[in-house]
Amino acid sequence: MKKIRTFFIRTILGIMAGLFLSAGITATPVQAAGISYQKAVRMYNNKLSYWGRRGTRLNINYDLRSRSGWKYNDCGKNVSMKTVHCDNNLRYIFRDVNGDNIPEAFFYSERARVMLVWTIYRGQVQPVATMRTSYFGPQKLLYNKREKTFIVKTLITGRSVSRNIFKIKGRTLYINLTMSDYVGQRQSNGRIKVNYWIDGRSVSKSRYQSYYNAYFRYHAAYSWGPWKWKKALQKNRNWSYIICWKTVIWLVIFSKKENTAGFTVHMIRYWIRRSRSKNLFLRILIWRKQIPGTL
Repeated sequence: MKKIRTFFIRTILGIMAGLFLSAGITATPVQAAGISYQKAVRMYNNKLSYWGRRGTRLNINYDLRSRSGWKYNDCGKNVSMKTVHCDNNLRYIFRDVNGDNIPEAFFYSERARVMLVWTIYRGQVQPVATMRTSYFGPQKLLYNKREKTFIVKTLITGRSVSRNIFKIKGRTLYINLTMSDYVGQRQSNGRIKVNYWIDGRSVSKSRYQSYYNAYFRYHAAYSWGPWKWKKALQKNRNWSYIICWKTVIWLVIFSKKENTAGFTVHMIRYWIRRSRSKNLFLRILIWRKQIPGTL
């Protein structure tokens, strides 16, 4: 009886140990824990602003046009984050596309013609891809929840469309498939020829359709939005300009000592050069004080 009880106890303990070990192996890495959506967005924005102020340059590691039957390829070139950060038409998407419950960041700059893909890996913002886009820019970001892949669909020209399927693992981007089609001009017989490419190689329509039906699947479509955080930053910057102008005006009116007046002249010259303001009221104040060299 004791042997049977001992056997059952050992069997149960072995099963429990196996369950714990398997749970530990398949668990999600702890690097993703404790990062909310708001915190992730703030981390991405802070990193973009920091790199933008420093003028950091990132290498282009993928060209959305290169596998679409075209010879354009800017891989190996670099782009300045200052150009991206100063783009007034900067667009963004913050969505989770790798299944770790932390949103990835997608920035599209019309001015720099690049799309940035960033993720948070081990608590740090990591650039995954810097993609060269066409002049048309990417369309909606399509997400396949089952495969944990996302599709970037973009126009190469007015007649050519490229569909690129990507997957993020850790901090590395993998390209699964590229499907492209090009609508040619109308021929003399009235027909319009359409060319099809899979990963940059010309294929038949039937083979292209089989790939399209098998891989072009998605469960969500995310639209590009304006960078609201940048608008808030610009609003705060405008308020700082107003406060500085009021300070300068106050110093012009009430300064009597020579050293304070010299400091006022220096401040006025600095802010006029920086903002290039045509403020008539401030010009009148400067003229009344007869401060040389500021107009």
